[in-house]
Amino acid sequence: MQYVAVFITVVLWFGIVISPTLIGAILGVLLGQGSGFIELGVTLGASVGFIVGISWSEKIRNTTGLINFWSSLVSARDSKN
Repeated sequence: MQYVAVFITVVLWFGIVISPTLIGAILGVLLGQGSGFIELGVTLGASVGFIVGISWSEKIRNTTGLINFWSSLVSARDSKN
């Protein structure tokens, strides 16, 4: 049963890390197109985004908790009955 808990934690952790990585890669494409270095822009942008994502995910894991963070994102507070 512990394997399942570790797997869920890893998936939630990577879910937080991937969003700044994708944003950095997209910004790298946009900035790289102007200078002609798209590959370099994507690599640098994704690297910076990955580092930011790691620090953000670790901050969330140590303060709020990964499950509490994701449950607050997914919960539908504005639904009307």
